[in-house]
Amino acid sequence: MMGINRNFVCYVVLLTYCVLFPAASVAEEPEIARLKQAIPVLSPENEALNSFYLIGESVIPLGVPVTFEACWTRDRGFGFVQNDQLGYPIFFIAEKKMLLYDATQSQVLLDEKVYPQALIFNKDRKLTWNTGFGGKEKTRFFVDVASLVSSEKQEPKLSRINETDWKLTYTFERQTEVIYVFRVDQKIAFKSALFKSGKQILFTVRNVAINQPVPERLMKFPDIRSLPAEINVKEETIVPDDDFGKAVSEVTEGAFSLGRALCATAAMENEQFRKYPFFSNINWEQAKQKHKLLGPKLKTFLKVDIQNLVIQPKQAGN
Repeated sequence: MMGINRNFVCYVVLLTYCVLFPAASVAEEPEIARLKQAIPVLSPENEALNSFYLIGESVIPLGVPVTFEACWTRDRGFGFVQNDQLGYPIFFIAEKKMLLYDATQSQVLLDEKVYPQALIFNKDRKLTWNTGFGGKEKTRFFVDVASLVSSEKQEPKLSRINETDWKLTYTFERQTEVIYVFRVDQKIAFKSALFKSGKQILFTVRNVAINQPVPERLMKFPDIRSLPAEINVKEETIVPDDDFGKAVSEVTEGAFSLGRALCATAAMENEQFRKYPFFSNINWEQAKQKHKLLGPKLKTFLKVDIQNLVIQPKQAGN
């Protein structure tokens, strides 16, 4: 009986498989029209979504680097955390409960029946980036990064990033760019969008996951009894920021808002943010030292997991 060379048989089987089922890395160039169609509106209003997750970063509208992590499921609602320029959490929502951190007082304020707000879209050449919170069942979460180029007629440049990822790049006047990234190994999946002016990245939406499991750490409000002992707890009803920029300029001294929370941590590094009327009689050097001590503990308590920041914090004097 003739012997069979097993190595030869394996080679033939492997060669046949590669011919009949080519690897995803050698797939044909995707159609631009199909890539555009794959960018979803991230909002409960989009009936095609059962869940979504994303990370958002920005230096607008105040020039303060802000990062947030958000997820949503149709049956459980939102999980949301927003961080300051050092990557420490100042604002967390889960199960309709909110924690807001006052870094100048080393305390957290608690409230219930609160909903995150995130508005990111372009309409009539006017870009909107607005994050905050609201109550009374009022959810305003609408992230439409496809609208950034909806009024432009030019075709983007398509290029390959690696074996599975491709990007669309729109280039406008004044060195402005919008870049979308997609994964196309099995089916087209939108991954991220980046908006930049010259070398300055203004905002990015990334790590997008559609109709997939969301992080459980964002969906459960933590046991406040486990909060580090150095952080005081205060419960009160907080007036929401209907407009982020307006709240920063009009809030009265002694009131607390998300705008103030962001400016407080920015003011520790940059004196230009100390001019607002809600900052008075604050020992900034002492507040800065406490924030760098308590910020990491609060980050651990809330299980914040935003890594590899795209938009880096500005240094004092810049």
